[in-house]
Amino acid sequence: MPHYELLVATKVVSKTGYEAILKSVCKHIWSRDGAIQSIVPMGTRNFPHEQSVNTKFGVIKVWKGTYFKLNTHLPMDALSELETLAKEHDDVVFCKVAAPRPVLPVWCKYREDKNERTAVGLGRQKLFD
Repeated sequence: MPHYELLVATKVVSKTGYEAILKSVCKHIWSRDGAIQSIVPMGTRNFPHEQSVNTKFGVIKVWKGTYFKLNTHLPMDALSELETLAKEHDDVVFCKVAAPRPVLPVWCKYREDKNERTAVGLGRQKLFD
């Protein structure tokens, strides 16, 4: 199964609320034969712009939320269902799936070409990330 990074943003709720949200997301992943490698809380932050959240009382605007990053292994058909999970849960603002960036070895051809392009104005000095 391919490896994905899942970003879950929630409204600011209590600790038990976060546990309930993460349990429901994890159960959804496990029901689709996925595996969770790690869960990383990224803290409470302001959103770049207001987010609309559908609740049982109507649509509310949210400016602040808590982010969680889940490193998961999922089948391809389970990805579209994760975005609908955010609409079902009242406290989840959004749920985004991204493939992680590939980790390149230190001495690969791509990095050498990139370094030569960026070193034009530096007197052909090699830059190593």
